Amino acid sequence: MSLLEVKHLKVELNTLRGMVKAVRDIDFEVEQGETVAIVGESGCGKTMTCLSVMKLLDSVRGKMGEETSIIFDGEEISKLTERKMSRIRGNKIGMVFQDPIKSLNPTEKIGNQIVDIILAHEKITKKEAGVKAEKLIEKVGIGDAPRRMKQYPHELSGGMRQRVVIAMAIACRPQLLIADEPTTALDVTIQAEILELLQELQKEYKMSILIVTHNLGVVATIADRVVVMYGGKIMETGTTEEIFHEPRHPYTRALLEIIPEAEERKKKLPVIPGTPPNLINPPQGCPFIARCPKRMNICGMSFPKKNERCYCYLYDERCKREFRSGLKDE
Repeated sequence: MSLLEVKHLKVELNTLRGMVKAVRDIDFEVEQGETVAIVGESGCGKTMTCLSVMKLLDSVRGKMGEETSIIFDGEEISKLTERKMSRIRGNKIGMVFQDPIKSLNPTEKIGNQIVDIILAHEKITKKEAGVKAEKLIEKVGIGDAPRRMKQYPHELSGGMRQRVVIAMAIACRPQLLIADEPTTALDVTIQAEILELLQELQKEYKMSILIVTHNLGVVATIADRVVVMYGGKIMETGTTEEIFHEPRHPYTRALLEIIPEAEERKKKLPVIPGTPPNLINPPQGCPFIARCPKRMNICGMSFPKKNERCYCYLYDERCKREFRSGLKDE
């Protein structure tokens, strides 16, 4: 059994313009000790997927579908009460948010915030929690831990704040760490350090990682498997090697093709023509149809079943003959 199994996940957000269908019936899993990356353009449903697993959707604006099932470590957690979920959140499942400054209380010292997390889940004294917090700060690569414990978030650099957030997320040795764009706001050098830190912690704690990113360089560095999302749907899944070397779905291929080559100097950066679909009124069929160079009439009628790792009619036996030439690399 997988550590995390997500089935029929649907998420709707109530906005002034209407009900946004942010995630539209997706399935995926995360195995024990595995790193799974969810990739895709902004607005494709990556973050909403992670917030759903943590049950952190705004109860006023966001809701999951009734048929949604989220099984963690053999337990159905999608229907748990907030009280029961709070015992899992921060304890068995940790989360690193995209912007560390928004994850930290600006009026509380760093040490107190880590201590509070530990005391919420472990029956130890405040003094013992303080000692553990200092060790966590050192573990995530921040020197002079006693002094850092007394500092406020604004006194730390962006990279240090992200390390503090990681320390809070791993404070109780979670089985699963969810990282939502953990390196977006950091420069390239710090990004590499954070990714290396996550890999070291994963090996030490034997935990699984679900990482959300639009940076394919991050995916190549850290992920074992990749889930490609677009328009609230999963377009393709596969090992990192399969996705990078044998991409199937036209959207996955398009994502890889727009990565700029370091050796080539171009006047214009490559882009995917068109715009993402309106998820208030999403397409009935494949959400990528308006931007896909290999679209067929059937693509607009219904969303395809999974074929050869991806959800695309190009790999449906009924369509292969007509589009066999289109399956070859151009």
